[in-house]
Amino acid sequence: MIGYCNGQWIPTEDLTIAVTDRGFSLGDGLFETLLVWQGKVRLAEQHWQRLTSSAQQLRIPLPPNANIDLLQATVDHNELETGALRVTLTRGCGQRGLQSPEPLQPLLVIVPSLSQPQFQPLRLITAQTVRRCPESILSRFKTLSYLENVLARQEAEQRQADEALLLTPSDRLSEAAAANIFFRLNDDWWTPPLSDGALPGIVRQRLLATGWAKETSIAWSQRNQVEAIALSNSLSFRPVSHWDGRALWTDLEDWRSRFEALQL
Repeated sequence: MIGYCNGQWIPTEDLTIAVTDRGFSLGDGLFETLLVWQGKVRLAEQHWQRLTSSAQQLRIPLPPNANIDLLQATVDHNELETGALRVTLTRGCGQRGLQSPEPLQPLLVIVPSLSQPQFQPLRLITAQTVRRCPESILSRFKTLSYLENVLARQEAEQRQADEALLLTPSDRLSEAAAANIFFRLNDDWWTPPLSDGALPGIVRQRLLATGWAKETSIAWSQRNQVEAIALSNSLSFRPVSHWDGRALWTDLEDWRSRFEALQL
């Protein structure tokens, strides 16, 4: 497949990054994952806006000629019908240490891949190894510093589950390692607010905008009142069959139809 790297189209197997790039050495960067469906990048404007807004707040400039049209161009170069795009933005190469390089030479890489949207039920556990800190500014961004999420997913795998729920230090439910989370309580769907450390997910925002779900803080002490759980990200909308071993309802929605409607 063909990827994009700062103005060049390069076979993905030949794409390389310098060992002095701060994305590699420090996790100093951002990323987005986008759905490709029926040959089109879905929700491209929303993802590009989140990337550029986050980059501005973290003082990472975009490289020259970087623009939203590169997303669909990557799909067209590969004649990709269904799959995903991974967009990575780093602060670029720099000297050893934390001081920002001068001049800044940011790096933008777009890599396509084959994948299918996922809707099948999954098993969820509550992570014990890491917690989500809402007070950290990093909770607002999709940064390359993803080790907490990796550890949570590893814990899920070790406990024969598919995904891990992260709690806040004050025992509020926050999000999953790689998805926003929705809980059904008293016949309504709810999702934790951003103030509880939830990432401002694109699909999450659209589900709120349609009125399918509303925001509320949910305490760990309320866990036995939860009737059902669903997880959403750019590539999936999946019900939870078991949470810490407890069986939950999975057939309350047509998950595929609702997800596809959000992509239009």
